[in-house]
Amino acid sequence: MGILPLSWAWLESYSRRLPERYLKIRGSFGITANQEIGDYQSLAKLVSGNYTDGTSIINGFYETIGNDDLKWEKTSQWDIGFDAMLFNRVTINFDYYTRNTNDLLYNVPIPSTSGFQSVLSNVGKVMNRGWELTIGGSIVRTKDLNIDASVNLTYNKNEIKELYGDVDEVAIKYSPAGIAQILKVGNPVDGVYSRKSLGIIKTEEQLAWYKETVPNTAASARLGDEMYADLDGDGSIGSADYICLGSVQPKYYYGLNLSADYKGLGLSIFGQGGTKYASILGAENAAALNSSWSMGYADLSGFMLYGENQVLNNIYIPTEYAYKRMWSPSNPGGSFPAAGAHNVYLSDRTNANWKYFILKNIQLSYDFSNIIKMKAFKKLVLNVNFQNFVTFSNQRGYNPINGDASNPWAKSVIIGVNAKF
Repeated sequence: MGILPLSWAWLESYSRRLPERYLKIRGSFGITANQEIGDYQSLAKLVSGNYTDGTSIINGFYETIGNDDLKWEKTSQWDIGFDAMLFNRVTINFDYYTRNTNDLLYNVPIPSTSGFQSVLSNVGKVMNRGWELTIGGSIVRTKDLNIDASVNLTYNKNEIKELYGDVDEVAIKYSPAGIAQILKVGNPVDGVYSRKSLGIIKTEEQLAWYKETVPNTAASARLGDEMYADLDGDGSIGSADYICLGSVQPKYYYGLNLSADYKGLGLSIFGQGGTKYASILGAENAAALNSSWSMGYADLSGFMLYGENQVLNNIYIPTEYAYKRMWSPSNPGGSFPAAGAHNVYLSDRTNANWKYFILKNIQLSYDFSNIIKMKAFKKLVLNVNFQNFVTFSNQRGYNPINGDASNPWAKSVIIGVNAKF
């Protein structure tokens, strides 16, 4: 057999018949600064204030404390990623990044003998590390039917690497309900802290063990109460036994886009979700509505959290949902505290490992151009949009993103017409 002669023109023609594919590698590095520290924060200033001498209110001025060494926060970030196409149908985008923030702005506590409580300083380091992945493509491509889809998944971990001096933990806020905000080296900067639940006391043996293990806390415990881990072994359950439940930001975000068209009938779906995150829900009201806990909603001690879990000895008439799950002699396998349970707090059982998925938008459309032969219209499409109609979540709040128990998602139906004359 002879060897077929190859030419450049033949190779070029052959390559055009192959599925399109490519791979692009990219990377970047940069340093940015945060100048949002307010005006003249490095200087001592005179500000007005009201004082009282015990009988009347006096308006006067006082001097704030300055910091000559104050400077901008600095964030350095590098990332590497790639874009790829396979078989002329599938696209893949991937990015991996690391972001380090230094000289964080924070009001550092100082001795009260100075006349001040804190001074704004540059302290600490925070690291964010994660990746983003998007895969999309044409699933079906025919004369009458077209289906396109894409999915995305992102992961992010933020971690406090350093605070200031030899300090590795700063308590920001504790609430009587059992939720705390703490800055701690090695944990997320927006971490939520609380007790570690050991489950509901369901048997006399468990009750005896709990009273023996934590005698200072469980002396009055009874069946149907909740048990908590005594991590420091001092016989009591308190703030020293708190664990980090995670960040209020989901560790994973994910999304879905789907569009299909069949002879003028269209369907598009957009959904998004998050998983593995903690919530401060329930701490705001217990903290006397302190603004540092505020998330913009009210009635936080309602049935959705306090009532269904009997938090802080609040005696609520249980909802049907909670009643079916509460421990009782007739329901010995119940996973919720008994009605009227004692010393129940928010914990990892109520405020950790939240997840949700929301179909944010479902759109149905139909193009009437093919069946309505009217010279006045070149195009006539009817659209119907359903927004926030389908939600999957492992917690009871109306708004699964932040657990809002008072303000439901606004579900809406929008009807539109797209006409081209």
